Amino acid sequence: MISLEEARSIVAARAPGPPAAVEVALAECLGLTLAEEVASDLDLPPFDASAMDGYAVRAQDVSVAPAALRVVGESRAGKPFSGRLLAGTAVSIMTGAALPEGADAVVMVERTQRDGDFVRVLDTARKGENLRRRGEDLREGEVVLRPGTPIRPQEMGVLAAVGRARVRALPRPRVAILSTGDELVPPDLRPGPGQIRESNSFSLLGQALRAEAQPLRLGVARDDRAEIRARIEEGLRADLLLLTGGVSVGAYDFVAEALGALGVERHFHGVSMKPGRPVWFGTRGETAVFGLPGNPVSAFVGFEVLARVAIEKRQGRAPRDPFHHGRFGGGRVKKNPRLQLVPAVTSCSPGGGSEVRALEWSSSGDLIELARANALLSVPPETVPEEGAVVRFLEI
Repeated sequence: MISLEEARSIVAARAPGPPAAVEVALAECLGLTLAEEVASDLDLPPFDASAMDGYAVRAQDVSVAPAALRVVGESRAGKPFSGRLLAGTAVSIMTGAALPEGADAVVMVERTQRDGDFVRVLDTARKGENLRRRGEDLREGEVVLRPGTPIRPQEMGVLAAVGRARVRALPRPRVAILSTGDELVPPDLRPGPGQIRESNSFSLLGQALRAEAQPLRLGVARDDRAEIRARIEEGLRADLLLLTGGVSVGAYDFVAEALGALGVERHFHGVSMKPGRPVWFGTRGETAVFGLPGNPVSAFVGFEVLARVAIEKRQGRAPRDPFHHGRFGGGRVKKNPRLQLVPAVTSCSPGGGSEVRALEWSSSGDLIELARANALLSVPPETVPEEGAVVRFLEI
């Protein structure tokens, strides 16, 4: 068996890279990866604007306070004052409104007293005070976003601000999910003798959505060579195929056999980690394939530490180390010859940073304890962390 670090390196090297970019409407690009350079088509702000509600003035007219000025109009967002500000006058102005020609400062409304057509300015004002100058955020032609940028809500706002109603981006990776096993029944049926409800495809669907992929559940394939092969062939049309169950060495574990028969090149089978040791990885053309163990925690962990690497590569994202550092806050951990990824909870450490506490995890089928976790504690082989020791963890 290979180490998790080796397995992640192999996935990063052998999983297919990004596909051709597509044009996407701005409202639909959240979570995608930008595939073009984006420059601004205008200055931002596009005009000198007020940063406060108050009065637009000439600084020289209020160099001595208090000063009385005649109010000659109003400038508000979308409806600027059309005239020019002359000596001894002021214009009422709202936050974000265009600064009138001739004005060079804004006095906060809280520092004034209005009396009919006049305003009494109580404080002096410096030239440029309470203003946002044209182009101070961005100049026309300036590059604001580069290829490879993940599009978050804030990037969507930037794209809108620079006039991009459509953008070229990498499409969401299509992730097919197939569970295998005679014992599996749908969630809406009560299991009979020897049966269990199928849950893996729903966890994996949620994980794929959270990874900004486009999942497709293919249902359940029975432990039959012909059926498994036919369903795998269907799944190989996707960018990623995730299979659960049937990857061990039991008499009815037909997944690896079917993958080989369908021309999927195996890159590894077995990783020295707990849970998830029997995980299988291969590729065929532009499709990455993961055979994940059937136990729910094993399948979940396999996605987070391995399948997610392939999704991110397909998205054009740079490789990253997903593990963080924190202090071990206790909990039962047993020594094991394999790397352990233990369901855990994190909290703020009294000394700063994160405290990570291992949960009472019973087995790789303990989906209930996994649902209580928000992290996976990484425990190196043949070690048990001491309370307070620095540990690595993965947020989930």
